[in-house]
Amino acid sequence: MALFDEQTALVRALFSAALSGSHARPAEDAWQGFLSELCAVTRAESALMRVERAGNTIFSVRQGASPELPSDSVLRMRFDRVYGQEDLTSAALEGPTRLMKARIDGVTSVVLMVVRPAHARDFRSVEGQYLSGLAPFLGQATEGYLAALRTQSLAQFDAEAGAQLGAGWILFDTAGKILALSDFAAEWEAAQGLRLSERRRFEPTDPAIAAAFRGAFSRAVADTGAQTLRISDTPLTEMVLRPDMFQEEPVIRAVLRVAPDYARLFDTQFATHFGLSPSEARLLARLCAGDSLKQASEVLGWTIETTRSCSKQIYARTGVSGQPALIKLVYDSAVLSCG
Repeated sequence: MALFDEQTALVRALFSAALSGSHARPAEDAWQGFLSELCAVTRAESALMRVERAGNTIFSVRQGASPELPSDSVLRMRFDRVYGQEDLTSAALEGPTRLMKARIDGVTSVVLMVVRPAHARDFRSVEGQYLSGLAPFLGQATEGYLAALRTQSLAQFDAEAGAQLGAGWILFDTAGKILALSDFAAEWEAAQGLRLSERRRFEPTDPAIAAAFRGAFSRAVADTGAQTLRISDTPLTEMVLRPDMFQEEPVIRAVLRVAPDYARLFDTQFATHFGLSPSEARLLARLCAGDSLKQASEVLGWTIETTRSCSKQIYARTGVSGQPALIKLVYDSAVLSCG
C-alpha cells in the first residue's frame, strides 16, 4: 500500500511540474518539486533530470549534488529500462545509482537519475520500481511541459509586438470586475497610478471619464456594438470595449491603445530603419510628433532654412514627396519594432 501511495504522489508531482510549463516557469523552478519528491521516495541523496534533443541538452535540472551524466552513456541506454551504476561503466558513477530514459519523440528523450553517496547501501528493488512506475508517464509529461513552454514563448512574442505598437487588453466580467490584463496594460495602469491589479476595477480619477466608462461598459454588456472610450489626449489613449466569451462565460474585452510618442523614440530607431543621418532622424521624430517645420526648427535650435534643407534630404532618402506622405510612411512602417 505504501508503494502505491508513494508512486501516486510521485506521478502527481510529475504532472504538476509538467503543467507549470503553461506559466513559462524556468525548468529549474518547475521541476525541483518533482525531483525532491523523487529523492524522498527512493531515499536518494540527489537526482538529475536531463532532456536532450538530437544529442543536445535542452535543459538539465538537479536536486542536490548529482554527478553529470555523459551523453554517450545516455545514447546507449534503452527506453523505459532502469539501469544501475554497474550497467554504465563509462559514466564513472561512484555511488549507488539508478537511471531511466524515456522517449518524448523521435529525436527527443528525457533521463532521470537518482544517486546515493559512495559507500552507501545500494537501492533496494522496491526503490528502483518507483522509476519503473514513471516509465508510462515521464515522456508524455515532459512533452506536455515543452509544448506548453513553446506556446508561452510564442504568446510572449505576440505580447511584445503588441506592446511595441502601444496595444494591450483588459478582460472584465459583466459586472465590471477585472479578470485579467496584458503585461502592457499592467505597465500602463502602474504608470497611471490606477492600481487595477489591486482593486480589480477600472476607476479613472477624472469623473467625466469614469462616467463615460460606465456608460460605454453598460452598452457593451447590452451588446450594442463596439464602444470607444477616450481616456487621455496626451498621449492619445483609447479603449474599445466589446462583448466576448472566455472559458464559456460572457465577458467584456477591452482593447487598450496608447499612441506612441514619436518624439521620444531614439534617433537610432529612425536612422536605422529609414537610413537617415542623426540630424535627419531628429527632425523626422519632431515631424511625427506633430510639429510643423517652424516648430521643429525652434525645438531643435536650427534656422528654418536648415530645417527645410534637412526635410528635403529626408524626402529624397525615403522616396516620398511632402510632409503628409512622409508621416504616413512612418505610421505605416515597423519603426516602432526597432527599439
